[in-house]
Order: sequence, then structure tokens, then C-alpha cells
Amino acid sequence: MDQQTVQPIGETELLYLSLTGVQSLQRVIQERSNPTATVSKAITTDLMTSYRAAAAGTLRSAYDEKEEVYILTLTDQSISYAFDTSSPYGDVADEHLYPVFKWDLAPSSWSARENGDLLMGGAGNIYKYSGLTDDGTSIAIDYESPWLELGEELGNRLKILKRIGAIIFTSLDGNVVYKWSTDFDTALQSYSKAFSAPSGASEWGTSLWGTDEWSGPISLTITRIPARATGQYFKVGISASVDTSFSIQQVELFAKIGRAA
Repeated sequence: MDQQTVQPIGETELLYLSLTGVQSLQRVIQERSNPTATVSKAITTDLMTSYRAAAAGTLRSAYDEKEEVYILTLTDQSISYAFDTSSPYGDVADEHLYPVFKWDLAPSSWSARENGDLLMGGAGNIYKYSGLTDDGTSIAIDYESPWLELGEELGNRLKILKRIGAIIFTSLDGNVVYKWSTDFDTALQSYSKAFSAPSGASEWGTSLWGTDEWSGPISLTITRIPARATGQYFKVGISASVDTSFSIQQVELFAKIGRAA
């Protein structure tokens, strides 16, 4: 365990990096059992490869109380792993995991202040972790799902992909790229769809509901794009360059069931 990776999460949990991944240490209250759990199992290979290649003294960490994010940084490799502690989930073995994102952001130091601000230092500058851009530059979002068989009953059947649907919460004025592939092919097909920023005008008019109660710069957008592919396993993805709020709420595949593979 590296002391630079230990961070208290709330009042009853600690996160730290061990030789098997990021560990959660929780207080045992009701029963005597092992209070530790590996919350980084979804990225074990990638995380451990980066960790073993890291030079001594190059690990840093922080916890953002406002966003409830644990950040683990490998400064000599320009890599940070961000764990969303506000949205734990269980894997197929019902084990406790956190969603994790990999950044190419690696400050040389982090500092969490008592007022909740999270500061980072590097290259003679001090930055505040806030806002929706990277020092004024748009942030690249690139989501890819794992390989999907669409359920145990359909696992051994070919599926004929017809379209991809998504629910996205954003005020983006630009393009969103939908991607898909089949049967472990690394080359993804893609389809670009333009998004328009909401006007901000009141949806229900100025006299009936008022100008502010029902208006706003962010909208929930339901999209469906054409997609053509046939295979047993599917991977889907969504990417965009954003300088505003952007949240993928749901992704759906619409497919016909074919013959046994």
C-alpha cells in the first residue's frame, strides 16, 4: 500500500492502492467479516500494468467531496483514474465496484481544502478542479461498452442490428458520434448526429408558467440512429467533444434475432 494513495471517503470508508488494485476498507458494524473489497476489478489489468511501470514516488491521490470522486494519479505516465464513489454497483458476483474513468490529466500534486475546493499543481501553476473545460479546451468524451451478448437466452444466436438509441442529457451544440462493432472486430463503424443547444426560452410560455420555472440551457434528448451489422457479440460507443454538461443516461440496441451461431 502506498501512503500517497490513501483517502478517507465519508466517515466510514478508506480507499487506497494495493498490489491487487484499489481497495475499499470499511468499518465492520454488524458482523465480523473481511471489511476490504477490490473496487477496481473492471480495470485490473490496465491499472496494474500502469502501477508496475510507475517510478517510485510518482503516485498521488485526492478525494473531491463535492463530486464524490476518488482520483488516483501516476504523475510520470500522465494518467489519472477517477472513481465515482456516488454510484456503486454490483458485478455478476454481486461484489462492490465503482464506475471508473481514465484521464490523461496528471498534476504533480493535489490539495483538498476545507471549503471543498480541490486544487492541483504542476508546471509552476496552481489550478482549481472545477468547470466544464480543461483550462478552456473542450473535453473529449469517448464511451465504449464491453462486448455484449444481449442476454443468456440469446447468447448463441446471431443478431441483426437495425439501429441504436440513446438518451443524452446535454446542452451541446455540436456532433455526437455513435459507434458499433461485432464479434471482437477492433474496427468500429460510426454515424455522426448533430445536436443543437436549447434556446433557453420558456417551454410553457411567459404568462402561464413563468419564464424560468420550465426553461433552461440543458435538455434531455432521445435519439435513434440507423446501424447495420450482423453478429453474435456487439460493442457500442458514443464520443463527443464537449465544453458543457454531457451525460449518457441510456443506450439501447434494436436488433432482429437470427439463426443459431
